[in-house]
Amino acid sequence: MQNTYKAAALAQKAFAKFVINKKLNTIRMLVSFNNTVNVRTANYSTGDLCNLQDSADYKQLTINKALQNAQQTLRTNNIVFVD
Repeated sequence: MQNTYKAAALAQKAFAKFVINKKLNTIRMLVSFNNTVNVRTANYSTGDLCNLQDSADYKQLTINKALQNAQQTLRTNNIVFVD
């Protein structure tokens, strides 16, 4: 029974979106199980991941770490990025 619950949780689809703070020039990631992802409906929200001026390699590294953390916290491997 527990394995069935775990399989159902891993199959649940989550939606992710990047939000840019223009005052601070930072990027944050929001993840929600609803199709509309915003700050109020987010099930998972990172802090400021990186600055817009950071290198592409650093941005990719921090985004990958945040994505892994979101997958562990929300117990799902199915995260889809939306606009």
